[in-house]
Amino acid sequence: MKIRMLVLQLCLVFLMIGGGFAQTFNAAPDGRMFHNDLENTGTVNGNYSIPFKLKWKFKTDGPIRTAAVVSKGKVYFGCDDGYVYGLSVKDGHLVWKYKTDGAVKSSPAVYQDVVIIGSNDGFVYGFNAELGNRLWQHDLGGKVLSAPKVYQDDVYIGSRNGKVYQVNYANGLSLNEIRVDGSKYGGIYSSPAITRDGTMYITSKLGMIMSFDLNNSLINWTKQIQSAIYSSPLVTEEYLYFGSYNGVFYSLNRNTGEIEWSYQADGEIYGSPALADKYIYFGSRDGNLYCLDLKDGGLEWRYNTNGPISSSPLVASQLLFFTSEDGFIYALDNQNSGADWKYELGEKLFASPSFGERHFFVGSLTGYFYCFTTSDTN
Repeated sequence: MKIRMLVLQLCLVFLMIGGGFAQTFNAAPDGRMFHNDLENTGTVNGNYSIPFKLKWKFKTDGPIRTAAVVSKGKVYFGCDDGYVYGLSVKDGHLVWKYKTDGAVKSSPAVYQDVVIIGSNDGFVYGFNAELGNRLWQHDLGGKVLSAPKVYQDDVYIGSRNGKVYQVNYANGLSLNEIRVDGSKYGGIYSSPAITRDGTMYITSKLGMIMSFDLNNSLINWTKQIQSAIYSSPLVTEEYLYFGSYNGVFYSLNRNTGEIEWSYQADGEIYGSPALADKYIYFGSRDGNLYCLDLKDGGLEWRYNTNGPISSSPLVASQLLFFTSEDGFIYALDNQNSGADWKYELGEKLFASPSFGERHFFVGSLTGYFYCFTTSDTN
């Protein structure tokens, strides 16, 4: 009994020392949702070593703009050709594909063997992960670029009509609609961030940030900034982080919505940030990957590529992975910006990278989907 109590005390001390980083509670099993967990921390579980080597590639009929997810030996992603794909992680062969009536620019989530993804045809879909047969679809009333999050068996996903929809993961039954912005010029491009206490945060193209209590279906607060927001927010125990179209990166108090600090980058910020230790990372269309101090937003370093960065970085095994439209995949030391590894694909990369089952995946604007592996992985 004393040993069990000691273990519990050590776990509590570890969580306190960890600065309240919420990803320790909501991490998805091996990357089964966008940015790897409900809070959008971009932190990857498991050990990954470089260099990676190309294992296989698969050709689609359209640009790939979004991140993939991995589950039980399969990798799933959407494409501008309108298809949702399920491929074998082992050798890249096509397991199944499903044609929607619009480009698929939403990243999927996998929950209880259901693949959930949105399409520009205005629907969110649920597919059997093994066979690819459609289980349900639900009309969201506008194009869907938002990546779904699943919290307590319910799917939360945004639409270009300015609403976040809550539907059941198993049958697509509508449970709630949450209006974030109402203008025809607005809409939701980002993925929600959800904390373990049931608070959801969402950003919109009109510059609206909303905190919403999922337990009581009540708005906690809203905040308006003077810029479009395409970046998905990242939430910790105390703060909310996101970038904006005018190049300003923000830290907000997650309980009040008040701005803690901001940092002006040299270009637009499309992607979502990633978190590791006491730093936060994000890319910009100015071609730089930025590292800021979590506490005060001070610039620690920035790494310049030769093309715009629209992707969302991931942190895995003390390495920072991201793509650039210069055609390279990068892995940097997340402490000092040293380029530990980069791989040239020779084509524009807009999609965010993803990890799963000891493999690394990325899609390209020329329609190729790539799988990389470490030298010690079969």
